[in-house]
This record gives sequence, structure tokens and C-alpha cells, in this order.
Amino acid sequence: MSGTDLILFETFESLLRAWRNYRNVSQAELADKINVSERELRRWECGSHKANIENLSDIAEATGIPMPVLVSLNSQQPIYYSIKERRYTFSFIETHGYIRTELLKNVKNNNNTLSALTPIKTLRQINNVIEYNNDLYNTSTPLDASIIDLARKLIPDLNFFIKDSFGHYAGHFVTIPLKDSCYEKFRYRIIKEGNIKSTDLISNFNDIPYTFFIYSIYYAHSSYGLILLAKAISALKSLNLPNGVRIAGYNVTSGTLDLCRRFGMQITFQSQDEYKALNTQIVPSMMETYIGKLKAIKEIKEFIR
Repeated sequence: MSGTDLILFETFESLLRAWRNYRNVSQAELADKINVSERELRRWECGSHKANIENLSDIAEATGIPMPVLVSLNSQQPIYYSIKERRYTFSFIETHGYIRTELLKNVKNNNNTLSALTPIKTLRQINNVIEYNNDLYNTSTPLDASIIDLARKLIPDLNFFIKDSFGHYAGHFVTIPLKDSCYEKFRYRIIKEGNIKSTDLISNFNDIPYTFFIYSIYYAHSSYGLILLAKAISALKSLNLPNGVRIAGYNVTSGTLDLCRRFGMQITFQSQDEYKALNTQIVPSMMETYIGKLKAIKEIKEFIR
């Protein structure tokens, strides 16, 4: 199993074994991370014991597996999940892009018990983002944490986490304001993310041209993706940026490709070399639009007014 595709998991123990095999983590190593005995972990994996809610919380923190996935399987509710992309769905319909818009009503009415948005503030959050991207790209030159730290200070409204109803990490949206001289090299993969320096970021947002590069989008469930999109478009509109500012994103999954299309982005470059080297879900694609052409998808127009 590659870990990339959505797989129907029917039991808690099958996911634990699959996750350990994919990550090459032993029972002893995982048990140590979540502060239980190796014997207890073996009991979970053979199905003779059930984990409690505190155990599930510790597993979510240690592995990055979304809490709803663990809770569902521990309650014997099958679920589709991708280990590599950390994305889940509850039904076959959702695997084909169905997005639940009722979550937006909860957000608009300030009654959102299913998720919460929070600014990126800590090094741990930043490292979670970099770790997720490294999983997707398998990069030998990862982005330095200081770049995201600077970006979140420059544009805090476009660098945020989403947490699920259990208070666990369920997604993120990370944007880096790049000088065009850097972005043009990055766009055609002449340089990689590890080559980006703090001097490549722009702080004067009236001094165009420059690019707001969406470095990373992750959402554990399609509903969270819609909320991230709504928040990002709302933030971009509130910044009152000049029309000539470019918005760009580099995608290796069909989910983020779809989200960028909902932004109104179009593909401007594709890397066949990286497609072969990384064995990604789609051909890695750079997508772009401009502030003056930014689209608000139908489902969120009411939300961003």
C-alpha cells in the first residue's frame, strides 16, 4: 500500500498496523510515543482491547492521524483514509469531491462546534506544516522554519491552522509573500523551497509586482477545505491588495488542485520530471491568478460579505 490513495479501513487495529508499516515504526517505538506499554498496544492491534479517548488523543498528536478517523474506527465505523495525505471521508460520494457546505452556516452564525480557526504562532505548528509537505514532496531541501515564521508575522491572516471539534490539528493554510525575482525561479523549479531565503520575502505590499505563494494547504476532510478557502478569500479581500498581485500555488494532490481551481487559478507550469521522481497523485502543477481576477465560489459568497 502506497499510503497515497484513500483506503477503506474497517477496524482501528488495521489502521494502526498500516500506519506503522508505512512509517516503518515498531510497536515499541509507537508505544513509547503515546505513553502506553508495548503489551497494551499489541492488545489494540489484535483487537482484544479498546483504546480510551485519552489514548486516541495521544495517538492523534503522535501520528498526525485525524481524531475523527481514530474515533470512528474505535467505534467500529469504517472510514476512507489516506495515510500519506492524512485525508479522510466517510462515504464513497465524498471521495469524488462532495463538499459539505453546512459547516459554513455554523461558521457564519458563530456556532461552529465542528472546527475552529487559529493563527499559526508556535514552532511546533510550523514544524507540523513542514513535516506534512516533506511527506508529500520527499524533499531533500525542506523550507527553513524561519521562512514560515517570518511569513506568518507579515500576513497573519493568511497563515492559520484549523482544529477539529476535539481540538486537534485538522488542516492548515500557509502563504509566503515572495519577490517576483524569487518566484520566477521557483515557478519553473529552477530553485526549490529550501533555497528560499528571508531576503526573498516582501514586506511592502504596495510595491508590486510580487507573489503571494500558497506554500501549503492541508485539510483532513473536504468540509475543512471549504472553510480554509473561505477564510483565505476573506483575508485576501480585507487586505485590499493591488490588482497586479499574483496568487500562486504548487499542487501534487487532486484535492489541493481542486481548491486552487475554486480560487480561479489556472495551470501555468507542470513538472513531468517531479511527477516521475515523486510518484505523486497528479502531475505537479503550478497554478496562478491575480487579485483582480480572484473568484469567490458560489458556496462561500454569503460567508465573505
